[in-house]
Amino acid sequence: KVRYLILILTMLSLNIFSNGHSIYNQNFPGVVIILTDDGIGSGAIITESGFVLTNAHVVGGNKEVEILIFGGETFEESSHRARVLKVDSTKDLALVKIIKPKFQFEVIEISIVMPKVGEEAHAIGHPDSELWTYTKGYISQLRPDYQWEYINGEKMHATVIQIQTPINPGNSGGPLLNKHGNLIGINAFANLDKQLMNFAISVEEIIKFLGGRN
Repeated sequence: KVRYLILILTMLSLNIFSNGHSIYNQNFPGVVIILTDDGIGSGAIITESGFVLTNAHVVGGNKEVEILIFGGETFEESSHRARVLKVDSTKDLALVKIIKPKFQFEVIEISIVMPKVGEEAHAIGHPDSELWTYTKGYISQLRPDYQWEYINGEKMHATVIQIQTPINPGNSGGPLLNKHGNLIGINAFANLDKQLMNFAISVEEIIKFLGGRN
């Protein structure tokens, strides 16, 4: 019995430690780099036709942005122009569309339910230009009607997910994923005065923003 118990615990341990690796491998090709004159951000491909979800503050006031997609053998192959289709500057969400796709895209599936406090939260993005960085943490709290303000004075108001998952500048616009690898939020901002108090725009807000698009 002891031998079987050790075997079961070993299998559970392996599953726990391999889960993040599986989620990363499943989703990192669907995480893009978004380049503007103001800097670098992240985005999540949500349709095979090239719709990309990100933050409004990542695209700024641009009507077009440059997107780099994993899979091209050269910079020119990876680089795509994308048109900004829709922005909600209060909820800090933006939808962009790749204009001329050069190859088939990997898609990150959107969850249809809100996460719960204590559940896993995985992030993929490009903090400080360290491309396709993966971090893991937990849902700390759900914050309905949360208000915050960016350095430029822009005031935001949305339902957000407070996470202990580490994110930094460059992660903005990238996906927050649940244990199934489904998108539950778009990473947006951190409380720089506090330790591991980070926030993502919730999937509830994303679904409203997209207006049923999937």
